[in-house]
Amino acid sequence: MITDSVNNENEDTTKKSNKTTTQLSLSEFSGPIPPPGVLALYKDVDDSFAERIFTMAENQMSHRHKLEIQSFETEIEQIKLNASLYRRGQLFAFIIGLFTIGIGG
Repeated sequence: MITDSVNNENEDTTKKSNKTTTQLSLSEFSGPIPPPGVLALYKDVDDSFAERIFTMAENQMSHRHKLEIQSFETEIEQIKLNASLYRRGQLFAFIIGLFTIGIGG
């Protein structure tokens, strides 16, 4: 029995010393262009990756600008249409008012 307990203690210490520690690191960024450290890792994989990322970001920015311009142009057209309808409504109200005064007088 004494031998068994000594063997068990040796097995426990051996098991404890074989433990591995795993460390997990998480980093994130926002935007189309990664930080310089990550960009360097892309360049290590393939020299054209960094340039392709910048080209993609430039294309995305250009596309977004076009969409914003279209949105502003559409909004301006809508404002002009509303102003036209507002003027037309005032004109019809004026004509109806004159007609009513003409009939009443």
